[in-house]
Amino acid sequence: MNLYANGNIGEICTGFQCERGLSQKTALRWVGPLGERTDYSFADLDRESNRFANVLADLGLQPGDIFFTFLPKMPEQFFAFLGTLKQEVICGTLFANFGEEALLDRLGDSGAKGIITKRSFMRKIEKIWGKLPQLRFVILVDDKQSENDKILSYRALMEDASPDFAVKVTSPDTPSVLHYTSGSTGRPKGVL
Repeated sequence: MNLYANGNIGEICTGFQCERGLSQKTALRWVGPLGERTDYSFADLDRESNRFANVLADLGLQPGDIFFTFLPKMPEQFFAFLGTLKQEVICGTLFANFGEEALLDRLGDSGAKGIITKRSFMRKIEKIWGKLPQLRFVILVDDKQSENDKILSYRALMEDASPDFAVKVTSPDTPSVLHYTSGSTGRPKGVL
């Protein structure tokens, strides 16, 4: 069986591209708010997403669990998204301008176990966390150290994570992404 005919989406976007000879080709170019530019190769993307898959596994997330990203467009958004898919955890994305009610609707309805975000967005999560009994942890991309076992540092977790990850073959109907409708005509509905 061809691994990539029915393979894992995260692996197809990274490891498979490396196997095709594209490992040193630019996969992602990030331009920061001050015009600074960083290029990431397919090998970089593979390595960083593998690290994030290992982070989620070490935190106890299992295939089928729900994890959300709540980040602006930045490299960590893509590392986390692809790593989540490699671990077969279902990934949802949240818009940076969502308020507490929109976050509560989506995180609560989905039973999300974790989320990755920035320190500046954390106050929104703190206001609703008490209403989210299944939310076990928040990973902050811009903290150097973890605050406790629930508010974790992306940098510290990634530094300790292996760049190697054994991605399992997935079938074409393996759940991967959870999107929510806008909620303009009622409560937002999750679409898997």
